[in-house]
Amino acid sequence: MAESLQRSDIARLIPHSGRMCLLDSVARFSAEEIVCTSRSHRDPDNPLCEGGELPVLALVEYAAQAAAVHAALVGAGIGDERIALLGAVRDIACAHGSVPARITQLWITATALLQTEDGAIYRFSVEGDGAALTGGRLVLSIPEA
Repeated sequence: MAESLQRSDIARLIPHSGRMCLLDSVARFSAEEIVCTSRSHRDPDNPLCEGGELPVLALVEYAAQAAAVHAALVGAGIGDERIALLGAVRDIACAHGSVPARITQLWITATALLQTEDGAIYRFSVEGDGAALTGGRLVLSIPEA
């Protein structure tokens, strides 16, 4: 597993900036998997919050950002000039409607199942302080030029 990266490093790897860069750090990554952390769900200015709460389904965006960071780090052809879009989400399971207020830190894990020049498929899970919040599969698609 490689060394950790911080928010400024992450912001250089994905097109999201400002508050829409939701990840705080890359705790570790390998050729197959990345684990990121975030506390941005506690930010009252989080652009994905609704009525002061973060819907658990919004954690899919956290997972998509983690997958995009992973793909950029392992040289899967995503990042720089080849920006990927969230193409599909499958087999999603949610433990709550919104992220419980007691959760202090999120742990986002994305595992590459398939990477091609057209995109990638990842299995993901998001935990908060050790409790499962959501998981499923997502597809990153690279639009045709």
